[in-house]
Amino acid sequence: MAAYHSKLLIERRFPVRLGQQVADLQQAYEDEKAAHWNPVSDIPWADLNTAALDSELREAARVMWSRRLWAAWGYLSETPATLIRLCLELDRPISPKFFLTVRNTQEACQIDALQKLAEAHGGTLPAPTTLAYGEILNRDLSQVVLHADTTIDGFMLAHGAVKIGAEAELFAAHAAATTEPVAARALALVAADKRRHADFGWAFAHDRAAAWGAAERADAGRQVAAVMTDIVFGGFLTPFTAPDGVAEAERAAERRAGEAGLGAASELVQRDTLATWRRGVAETLAAWDITLPAP
Repeated sequence: MAAYHSKLLIERRFPVRLGQQVADLQQAYEDEKAAHWNPVSDIPWADLNTAALDSELREAARVMWSRRLWAAWGYLSETPATLIRLCLELDRPISPKFFLTVRNTQEACQIDALQKLAEAHGGTLPAPTTLAYGEILNRDLSQVVLHADTTIDGFMLAHGAVKIGAEAELFAAHAAATTEPVAARALALVAADKRRHADFGWAFAHDRAAAWGAAERADAGRQVAAVMTDIVFGGFLTPFTAPDGVAEAERAAERRAGEAGLGAASELVQRDTLATWRRGVAETLAAWDITLPAP
């Protein structure tokens, strides 16, 4: 990845205009507050019985949940950095800033649930099995969004709508394929969060797209293309899209745990889910004169 450790924006946002609102984004903020869930009390952890699993299956589930946790950790820095970047932008409405503060609390709940599932199957693993897969999962997006050359509109479209939208579809597919009720409950809660977060990203982009010129559309297209290539179809969201030889252990674990109904859709379902989702994204972006790269 490129280094993003310089060229910061200048602090010019004061006075903050708290009265600026966008109706759809304000509604997204209200919906996000209303949908808050508790990772301790809203998931029936006492019903989770991992002792009945053989050691091989328990280890597979441990790897699967650890992999999802590694990907989720990035939001603990990405979302606050996105909030800071929006605060540094002049004349931006207040609703997206409020939304991101609540989104981050939901992401912490997701991380808590994923970690509990990993711990229940033997403990969270410290890192992926290969350095190459670690590089795919460690995106350092907090540095990207705070870099002055990164446009916030393009970032919100690519990461707030497209990336999280793909996550929402995959988590929903995992939940539908899971027969273990505690894992299914956790996955359904995460999927619902991701869907709201993606809807917010699309609403944000829709509010901004009408004012984009050719340069802004080209920039948004570049950021979306990078997310599609490097993240959605690069192995960040599922090991099945990682390059061959990079995440073989994680692929095998996801496949084995999924076959046992412990928390994963099959490789075929995941690939079909992403292909269907991509077609919908392409249709939406075409209306904004943004063309996706070939799959």
